[in-house]
Amino acid sequence: MHTRPLVSVVLLTLLLASPFALAAQLEQQRSMFLAAERALQRDALGEFAELEARLRDYPLHPYLVHAALSKRLNRASAREVRKFLDTYSETPLAWQLRNAWLDRLAKEKRWPEYVEFYVPTDNVARRCGYL
Repeated sequence: MHTRPLVSVVLLTLLLASPFALAAQLEQQRSMFLAAERALQRDALGEFAELEARLRDYPLHPYLVHAALSKRLNRASAREVRKFLDTYSETPLAWQLRNAWLDRLAKEKRWPEYVEFYVPTDNVARRCGYL
């Protein structure tokens, strides 16, 4: 009989504490995200990789992946680009990366790959590259 009030107090405490714990976690993730961006800008790739791995559940994680891949797009493989495009196809980041990748392929005259990655668009230059 005496356990019911105790259980109620514990549950109420947990319910009230949850938003504060979540806010603290998000603040920590924000700080790590900014640190990861700075590490990437400094080419501290080991530090970046460690932070990026810890942020896999953070809503802005795709932006880190995009930034890292964009930074080394000239050395990226078609497989890496395809994986990003497939994983993040519903985001504006996919369009940004696809456009940069198509520009690279056109510059290097890699037309078969260009055709493979092309998606119909209103951009006349890209349509010409496809034809």
